[in-house]
Amino acid sequence: MSKKKVLITGNLGYIGSVLTNYLSDDYDIVGLDIGYFQNCKIQKIRNKKKFKQTIKDIDKIKKKDLKNIETIIHLASLSNDPLGEINKKLTIRTNHHSTVKLARLSKQCGIKRFIYVSTQSLYGVSKNNNYLKEDAKKSPVTTYAITKYDAEKKIFKLADDNFKILIFRPATVFGPSPRFRSDIILNNFVGSAVTSKKIRIFSDGKPWRPILHIDDMCKILVKSLKIDISKKINGTAINLGVRGGNYTVKKLANLVKQTLPGTEIVYEKNPSKDQRTYKVSFEKLYKIFGNKIIIKNNVVKQIKELAKFMKKNKFSYKIFTSHKTNRIIRLKKIFNEI
Repeated sequence: MSKKKVLITGNLGYIGSVLTNYLSDDYDIVGLDIGYFQNCKIQKIRNKKKFKQTIKDIDKIKKKDLKNIETIIHLASLSNDPLGEINKKLTIRTNHHSTVKLARLSKQCGIKRFIYVSTQSLYGVSKNNNYLKEDAKKSPVTTYAITKYDAEKKIFKLADDNFKILIFRPATVFGPSPRFRSDIILNNFVGSAVTSKKIRIFSDGKPWRPILHIDDMCKILVKSLKIDISKKINGTAINLGVRGGNYTVKKLANLVKQTLPGTEIVYEKNPSKDQRTYKVSFEKLYKIFGNKIIIKNNVVKQIKELAKFMKKNKFSYKIFTSHKTNRIIRLKKIFNEI
């Protein structure tokens, strides 16, 4: 019996590199990626199984690229808030127009399931101290968040009995990956502590940030390929994260300091313009996937494991601050070379 064919866009990125291995045993994987971060490896990649890899901009995808595909997991985007401000025009095209174009083409090609990875950044600056459910007010403040939300609204409308859609809004992901990112909050704090013994914070530390380990995110995406998508959840959004996974920036920094002795926290005088703050509810996720969900909040253990991963792979301050792990620096380098 042949395996079901799954297309992963952005499979050569931070999350995609891990997800591909999670799926390769049980599915026939097709990877599609523009290749911006293809060579940004801090660890040799040992894929469990060989798979077809296409290097292509998602805006250039044709029907032939989707032949015999049953499910698409759409990760590809200019991903996170600061990154999206580097080239707003490209961010709008990639995260909004090309994403919607791909979803529409997928439906035309008879693909059965479309899983879109959106973001919690669309909640923006929340003045509500309650935990935000999926229908809470959206206040996106960056190009990245706005484009993700705009794409969501159009993709929702494509869902029907033959074209099942799940939209995940993940918390800020952290944890080991062969194509590691040092420019997302907890990865940044641990990387800074390991390589310089200092954590620099560009705010008062009060903003809230939900976090989620990369392995836990991948496990849910794997389960989403098999779960029955009923009419109640088809074409809806699900906050992806773990109970107890909402932390202030200050709390995360202190957890790293306590876990990795000798770490100093420095509050910089020039605050960041990023004022996002939101606490998120994950009850819908648990309701759909079951209360015995496979993800658990064990951030101290995960910080230790992440630090161990860095030391094992000789993660230095030079790598931490280079285009190899800092996506902003990488894209600036690429755009200057084009």
